[in-house]
Amino acid sequence: MERRREFGTWASEQLWQELQDHAKRAEEEWDHGGFDASHSKDLIGALAGRDVPNVATICDLLRSWTWQDDIGGGWLEIWLVELAGKRRLREAVPFIVDKLHVDSDFLLEAAEYALPRIDDPEASRLIRAAYPTAVHYFRIYAAHVLASIPHVDSEDALLALVEIEEDRGLRTILCQSLCEQFSERGLPIVLREIDRSYDRLGNCLEFDVLPVADVLGISLPLEKRWRDERASEEKRVARRMAAMEKEEKGAWSPRPESEPVASGYVPSPVQATAVRLERVGRNDPCTCGSGKKYKKCCGRSK
Repeated sequence: MERRREFGTWASEQLWQELQDHAKRAEEEWDHGGFDASHSKDLIGALAGRDVPNVATICDLLRSWTWQDDIGGGWLEIWLVELAGKRRLREAVPFIVDKLHVDSDFLLEAAEYALPRIDDPEASRLIRAAYPTAVHYFRIYAAHVLASIPHVDSEDALLALVEIEEDRGLRTILCQSLCEQFSERGLPIVLREIDRSYDRLGNCLEFDVLPVADVLGISLPLEKRWRDERASEEKRVARRMAAMEKEEKGAWSPRPESEPVASGYVPSPVQATAVRLERVGRNDPCTCGSGKKYKKCCGRSK
């Protein structure tokens, strides 16, 4: 909080220079165990309400780092995508869509965040045009972006792409995106995929389609069974999370001093060693056991 207040007193040019300098430091620090990511977020937050760097500078830089030529801008490129998203710069949309071609989780996630925030249907049109010849990871992130831009062009793109997609897993993701769009036109396609036996690894289209039917006021043939299954699954996940929380609280349980030590006593690993509980990463498998990444499952509400 103190740093944010301090950045609020800085001149725009000083903030922009610090972001560039921090990007250079980050390239070195990342190779030696990471860096302070909150520093960049605070800088971006401070620059979001300024006009430095201006729109032309942001677009020129994002244009200059091209995946076709294998030229990247490192952390500065990622942070400028985030800044463009915070400022809702429509002029930057073509260059941010282009970043979906880059095999970099950080850049892909920045683009996935920025495009829905800008909320320009031009992104949906560009994604639709690029999708048929794009690589696998482009298609995954593009489907998530289309799900998050509430516009008829996004729905049109999803309806068209699911018909040409041959990969069963990607068709499943596109169907999930149609559900997130609450697409009435997409409902028959999702039901068709359910009948076809879709990719069930970490996915459940039966559960995804229920809120769509609720909102649209449509009854589904197997609705009761799916609702019962969803209720059972929610109870199972709740029990699992409760068990994990209990295990976490009891991860370090030393022997009380008053407890006598029996002859030949050997402490259990739990009693002898304090367990270091690792924080779940956004790209790690979700702890609920769904099979999805944490960021796409329970982490969505964090």
